[in-house]
Amino acid sequence: IELNNSDPSSSLSMLPKDAWTIDSADGTFTINDPGGYITQPLPDIHDTVPTAVTSTYPTRYEITLLTQQWLQDNASGMIGTTDVATVTLDITFHAHRNRDGLQKTITDQFQFTISDY
Repeated sequence: IELNNSDPSSSLSMLPKDAWTIDSADGTFTINDPGGYITQPLPDIHDTVPTAVTSTYPTRYEITLLTQQWLQDNASGMIGTTDVATVTLDITFHAHRNRDGLQKTITDQFQFTISDY
């Protein structure tokens, strides 16, 4: 996931004295699978890898969305079909300003699809 801190109304300050750290990310998935192929939900994200916010855009925060094993176990029924499942990830990043500990929460939503590509 790539965070772009360019929105002046809600961005994290990029001044060296105001350096920030992303402390964690929490996310939940919603799956819209009209064909009913996906048998188990994707596990929630609870990631606690502190990541420094760099002074260049964008800052990358790596998160595993799904694994090959999960796809094999839960979506293999889609092979040979034209069906598409839409996955929505609601995610919250928790950050703090290093000099004074001021907390910041960044929420976002991402969508991707699962199908027999």
